[in-house]
Amino acid sequence: MSCFGGENKAIVCHVVLLDEAEIAIEIKAHTKGQELLNQVFNRMNLFERDYFGLRFLDHCEEARWLDPEKSIIKQNRNISVFYFGVRFYSSDPCKLQEEITRYFFFQQLKRDILQSRLHCSFTVATRLFAYVVQAELGDFDQQRHTMGYVSEFRFLPNQSEEMEEQAEQIHKTLKNMVPADCELEFLDKAKWLDLYGADMHHVRGDDGVDYEFGIKPSGLLVKKRGNIIGNYVWPKISKLYFKGKKFYLSVWGKNEKEDSYTFVLPRKSSCKHLWKNCVEHHAFFRLEKCNNSAPPAEKLFRFGSKHRYSGRTQYEALQESMRRKRQAPEVHRKTSKKYPRRSFQEKRKATPGSQGRKSPSGLRTHSPQAANGNNRWSQSSAEPKMNGVSRSSGLYTNGERTPNGSSHLAKFPKPGRRPGHLSGSDTESGRRRRGGRNYVSDDEAEVRRRRHRRRRNNRGYASAGDASGTETEGANYTERPRARSRGYYTETEDPYDSTAQWVDSTQNIHQAARE
Repeated sequence: MSCFGGENKAIVCHVVLLDEAEIAIEIKAHTKGQELLNQVFNRMNLFERDYFGLRFLDHCEEARWLDPEKSIIKQNRNISVFYFGVRFYSSDPCKLQEEITRYFFFQQLKRDILQSRLHCSFTVATRLFAYVVQAELGDFDQQRHTMGYVSEFRFLPNQSEEMEEQAEQIHKTLKNMVPADCELEFLDKAKWLDLYGADMHHVRGDDGVDYEFGIKPSGLLVKKRGNIIGNYVWPKISKLYFKGKKFYLSVWGKNEKEDSYTFVLPRKSSCKHLWKNCVEHHAFFRLEKCNNSAPPAEKLFRFGSKHRYSGRTQYEALQESMRRKRQAPEVHRKTSKKYPRRSFQEKRKATPGSQGRKSPSGLRTHSPQAANGNNRWSQSSAEPKMNGVSRSSGLYTNGERTPNGSSHLAKFPKPGRRPGHLSGSDTESGRRRRGGRNYVSDDEAEVRRRRHRRRRNNRGYASAGDASGTETEGANYTERPRARSRGYYTETEDPYDSTAQWVDSTQNIHQAARE
């Protein structure tokens, strides 16, 4: 039954917050979206409102942001469920004036990491994880925080025991940090991530290859199979428009040469939505004051629509928050959902994480399995279900996932391979892991020693006790001491993949032991 009738009758809108709490608001169907936004912001005691919005699923089951200038019934006729979230990620969230605003950013970024929309290296992930633990538990107490207490939290979709141990060690060093301090440090670290604030869309290039097109505070980016192959700041973008299902982008390259790219989306509505998001992000982050008058021809955003961003810009929002200060509101923090601690049998196994529901594997257009329903990580942990259809409730709009086209890249430069990149995999780290782990068993250590001896034999060496077992064999070979180094990821390496890094090697060890 339709939630909105032809009359301007009162309807009840359900708004899901970032902590999965739900509030109900009664409003007239023909009221503009701004009225619903104001009521939600008033309920949440939110003053710095320009960064936030409400999203919903349209008739094509694609996520849309509620337009404050249009009536609710015209945008969302049959659905009365909305999702509160960050729409414009501040260029520097540490400069937000109020603690409650920073807390909502903190919640949103935690959600983005857990739902694989925001990737980070192992080192950064453990540091952010430790801030989350400190914010909720306070200083480390040996009496209360016994072994495995960090495993009760879910920070990554597939977090490993190694990550939990590292986060626990960092947590022990964080002293006298209150939740507000932890959240501020968390934001200061997360704002430097490559995909911070990126609104990702599935597109297909005119060369038939699938890409991910992202809109960031600093500009636009293009990804292919998890690698960023194009990163364009706003000043370098010369033209941006759409026509039908095609989206056109022109940027200034080297020697003032203009390069043009074309992308195809599954529907005209999807293409227009992508273009509108670009218009709004450009206006919010680049302009000092929004001008709603029609621009002259041949400007940056042209053709296809007369849509103009009507809200305040980031500059205006910062000036207003500094000018109109109020008494700091009380922040009501909600504790995260806790899970059972790791048992002895779960040692070195990845722990699938969620916030009550399944967590996705992120946007991976190159994976054919992501298009069907058999992938256990194919849905968001906060996915709204409308008319029996599950959709991702993430900040990004999900287009149709099409099979991969040609692997040839016609438009964008091929990313260079780093030194030491062995297999050429897009997700493989540039550094090789060396040395053993501190928690391996005796059997596994023996298996590793055997494999080490086999590798030496393949290189033409023979160690004492191998093969024939004679005393003279390998007498002239002196074994060099093995370097004890831990090949942890650094911030400059590949983004942290949601799959535990040690899973494949553990399986190989068990297979060798059976042999």
